[in-house]
Amino acid sequence: MKPSLSRRNLVAGNWKMYYAPEKAQAWVEQYIQEYPTNAVFQIEIALHVPFPFITHMCNILSKYTPVQIGAQNVAFAYEGPYTGEVSASMLRAAGARYCIIGHSERRQLFYETDEQIVTKIELVQREEILPILCVGETAEERQANRTQKVITKQLELIFEKQEDLDLKYLTVAYEPVWAIGSGKPATPEQAQEIHAFIRELFRQECGPEMANRIAIIYGGSVNTENAGKFFEQPDIDGALVGGASLNGHSFFEIQQQLQQIKYPTPPLPN
Repeated sequence: MKPSLSRRNLVAGNWKMYYAPEKAQAWVEQYIQEYPTNAVFQIEIALHVPFPFITHMCNILSKYTPVQIGAQNVAFAYEGPYTGEVSASMLRAAGARYCIIGHSERRQLFYETDEQIVTKIELVQREEILPILCVGETAEERQANRTQKVITKQLELIFEKQEDLDLKYLTVAYEPVWAIGSGKPATPEQAQEIHAFIRELFRQECGPEMANRIAIIYGGSVNTENAGKFFEQPDIDGALVGGASLNGHSFFEIQQQLQQIKYPTPPLPN
């Protein structure tokens, strides 16, 4: 199914805290070998790397591919005495085009709040960095039939502060916590159900135009074997890829699947 003309399609990779510099360089060489010199992608491609790699990866990949480099996190303040933090303006100076915000690992391990997450979205948007907001439920919350309530709560402040945000450039990533890194993804049908629910929330809170425009992608054990099945769903606009993005071949193949499904080659004239 071809998406609405205004809806973006995105494959984003998340390296998390993996790869020494030499492995990052090997990944680049592997990926560039896959990428044909005449390739034209109508989808967006982003790779979120550790902070120290951002500028280096921007410099290399921008020469050969349309891949945009992103950060995995950003500080909740513009500047100040926050040892170890990296601000949105620093990310922009380093070359970051995207930023993951509110990943479940940040929520659970670093106790990030919904208030901090909305502030981070505001800060990166001031620097013209595109935010990818992660939402999703734990296994216990799903078993208790609380998935929709959890996601509604995670989006509540977004809707309350929508006048301060540029939602048309926001990407929402549905990442069920129980699927991340587990090798047990949601089924395409489960993912589609929640993506459709999220889109309906945007319709109710922001209107039909925004609901049709918002990009909603799936994350959680996405790989080359299952990506296409997710992309065939009408409300799934792409993927946030974890482990499979650590392999240049796999990451490229997932991009190809999204391109082929959302933008199939038109038939040749008779």
